Amino acid sequence: MFESDNVFTAAILALAGAVIVFFALWISKREKPVAFWSGTIVLPEEITDVPAYNRAVARMWGLYGGCFFAGALVTLFAIEAGVIITLVLSLPGMIVLVRTYRRIYDKYGVVPYDERPGKRPFGR
Repeated sequence: MFESDNVFTAAILALAGAVIVFFALWISKREKPVAFWSGTIVLPEEITDVPAYNRAVARMWGLYGGCFFAGALVTLFAIEAGVIITLVLSLPGMIVLVRTYRRIYDKYGVVPYDERPGKRPFGR
């Protein structure tokens, strides 16, 4: 029914999506606020509603993981189209992740994201 190359590529994309979705589920159950950037810390005092903040961050990551599942589904039928859809959704999606996280932090943070002292990645 499906070609083996299509199934293999779809499985890899689905595995990537599953890892991201499981990460999102882990985030939603945490009691401490999660940080978006590697090497940064979000203190509980910085967030007004930690459970709502973590749920919003988890939803953001879950939707991003869905991009890989969409690509995997299309890949089963046409490998080129599936890979293109995955790239079109996931690469610009990284920019959307950054912007969405900033909005989430501005909504739940005590101070706006741009006013966080010393917590930005790369010392900016």
